[in-house]
Amino acid sequence: MPSVSTEILENTIIKIFPKNANPIFIISIYASPTLRSNIEPDLIKIASTLRLSDDGNPFIMIGDFNARHHAWRDVASNQRGRQIENWSNSLSNLSLKILYPTEPTFQRSGSHLDFAIASAALEFNSEELILHPYASDHLAIECTLRLQHKLAEDTGPSLDNFLIFKKTNWNKFKRMLTHNANFPFPADKNLSNAEIDSGLHVLQAHITEALEKCTPRFKPFNILNTIVNAEIKKLYNAKHKLQTKIHRLINRRDRNLTAQINHHKAQVKIIKKKIEEAFNKASKNNWDNQIKKINYKESASFFPSLNRFFRNNIKNNNQLIKEIVIKPHEHELTQDLVDPSTLNRHSDTSITDQTVITEVISRFFGGINRADPNSNTLLEKDILKGDSELTNTFTTLDTFVTFNENLTALDPNLSHQDITFASYNRINKIIKQMKGKTSTGWDNIPNIALKNLPPNYIAKSAETILGVVFQLLPIHSQYS
Repeated sequence: MPSVSTEILENTIIKIFPKNANPIFIISIYASPTLRSNIEPDLIKIASTLRLSDDGNPFIMIGDFNARHHAWRDVASNQRGRQIENWSNSLSNLSLKILYPTEPTFQRSGSHLDFAIASAALEFNSEELILHPYASDHLAIECTLRLQHKLAEDTGPSLDNFLIFKKTNWNKFKRMLTHNANFPFPADKNLSNAEIDSGLHVLQAHITEALEKCTPRFKPFNILNTIVNAEIKKLYNAKHKLQTKIHRLINRRDRNLTAQINHHKAQVKIIKKKIEEAFNKASKNNWDNQIKKINYKESASFFPSLNRFFRNNIKNNNQLIKEIVIKPHEHELTQDLVDPSTLNRHSDTSITDQTVITEVISRFFGGINRADPNSNTLLEKDILKGDSELTNTFTTLDTFVTFNENLTALDPNLSHQDITFASYNRINKIIKQMKGKTSTGWDNIPNIALKNLPPNYIAKSAETILGVVFQLLPIHSQYS
C-alpha cells in the first residue's frame, strides 16, 4: 500500500488478508531523533487515513519511534513518549496494547526506543518482543502474530496443514502408542455415552501427540535462501555500517561534518547499485540451475516442471471481487450485515465492503438448493431425517448383555444365531481397507495413522469401544 505522507513518521504499510479473518494493517515506523516536532498529528493522520478506529481494521504499528516512556519499560520518559501516550489515550473507541522487549533496544544509553503498538484484539505468541543483533546501533525487534481463524473455533487446527505424513516415522509412532497403553475403557461394565465420549477424547489425544512427535512439520520454502549469497551479505553489512556512521555523524550536529556525511551517502548509493546487480545475477543463476535440472527423458515430470515456470500463479494475482450489486428482491441476503436504510428499495444497491461481499456470496450459493428460502437444503433434510430415525431407534433398544468380571466386552463368549459380534480381525480388516490418502476428519487424525496403529492398540481400544457398541446394538448376519 502507498505510505501516508507525514512530517516526521516515515512509514511503510502492508495490508494482509488472512483466511477467514479480518484484514490486518502492518505499519513499519521510523521517527528521526533529530526532528523535534510533535508526532501526534502524524499518528492521527495515519490512523484516520487507514480508518484504524473502525471495527474490523486491526493493526500493528512497529518500529523505531525514538521515544522513551515508563509504559514500555524505559527508565525515563521524554517528550515524544508522552506524545504517543496522549495519542493512545485520546482514542476512547479503540483499545490498544504496547509490546516491548525486556532489554533496551538502544544499549549505549539503555533506552527502549523500539516497540510496537497493536490493536488489543490481536493475539501474539508472546507480548514481549524478541531482540536480534543487527548492523545498526539499535537491536532488531521481532513479534509473532497468532491468527485466530473463525473456523478454528469449531474444528480446531488441522494437523494435515502442518505435518508431512509421508515422512512420518511409523515405527516410532507404534512404539509410543504401545508404551502409552493406559486405555480409559473398562471392559467389565456397560459404558455410558458420556464415558465413551470421554474415552474417545483421551485416545484422540494419545494419537495426536504421537503424530506430532513422529512427523516433521512443513517448512515454507523461501527462495531468498537460495539467492542471497556471501557476496550479497557482505555488501549489505557494508551498507548498514555506512548508514550507522551517517546517523552518528548527523547526531553530532556539526556543520563541518557535512562533506564527510555526503561522502558516506555517495558510497551507500554505489553499494545499493552493486547489491542490485549481484542480486539479479544470483537470481538468474538460480533459475538457470533449476531449468537445467529438468530431465526431458522423464515424461511424467517433464511437463509439470515446465508448467511450474511458465504457468501463471493465480494465487499471486490477488484477484478480489471489488463490488457486487444487490437487487431489491435480494435484500434478505444482507440481513444483519448492512444498515437496511442504506438499501435502495426500487433499484440496485452497490456493496464494496469485502467482509459483506464474502458473506453475501456465501448466503447466495448456500440457498441455491433450497426450494423455499426459509426451508432446509436437500442435504440438511437428509441429515435431519437420518438423525430422527437414529433417535427413535436408540430409544426403543435395550441392552441384552450386562458386562462384569466374568463376562467382559473383550471376550463376550455368547452365541446367537442371528448376531455377529465385533472381533479384532474384523475391525483390523476394516481399518486396513481404509484409503490412506485422505484428509483428516473432525478428530484431526488421518486414515494413514489409523492403518499404522499397533495391534495391541486396536485389540484393546477398538474392541472395547466398537465391541461394546456392536454388542449393545447387535449386527444381524445379513449385514456382516
